[in-house]
Amino acid sequence: MNFLSKEKEIYNVIFVFFVARYYNRLEKYPNCNFHHSHMRRKLEFAYFSFQIYYKYYHVIRKKYSIIENKKERKY
Repeated sequence: MNFLSKEKEIYNVIFVFFVARYYNRLEKYPNCNFHHSHMRRKLEFAYFSFQIYYKYYHVIRKKYSIIENKKERKY
């Protein structure tokens, strides 16, 4: 559980960093539409992958732990 909270913190920091960068660019180049659409796409992708990671993290963890247990058991 502690590991998950650490991961959450890391991903939150990364996401906030991207948002901050995006808004910084918006202020710098208010008329550059291409740049905004590009950054927006990047942000959307980051957020989407982030949500998937959150949703399936425990599933993936469980799966790998089962595999590890199977490897460890040698009867």
